[in-house]
Amino acid sequence: ANVKTKTFIVPDFITEIGPNAIYNKDLIKVSSKYVLKVHPLAFRNNLKLEEINFANVKEFSISSLNRLNKLETIKFNDLTILENIYKTYPNRLFSNKIYKVLVKNNIIKED
Repeated sequence: ANVKTKTFIVPDFITEIGPNAIYNKDLIKVSSKYVLKVHPLAFRNNLKLEEINFANVKEFSISSLNRLNKLETIKFNDLTILENIYKTYPNRLFSNKIYKVLVKNNIIKED
């Protein structure tokens, strides 16, 4: 992790992020071109995380977003993952967070 920019680029050989795998309370950005799967509670201790950028992710656990109150940007090549999460869990507390991210990324239009 880059301490000055509070950014972590996941090494190329890592394709899955397990529970509590990324543990840094000051981290702001996490990115990877190679992560394919994010497990439940992957970012449980990253409460300051503002941006997640996983270009080629195929599976993304909704519970990994649950405590990320500062999250503003999610970048996936396939944003249908987030659309499906939002449609599947519209009444959950964190669905409003996902809704805002989808609007910000022009996936859905704000009412």
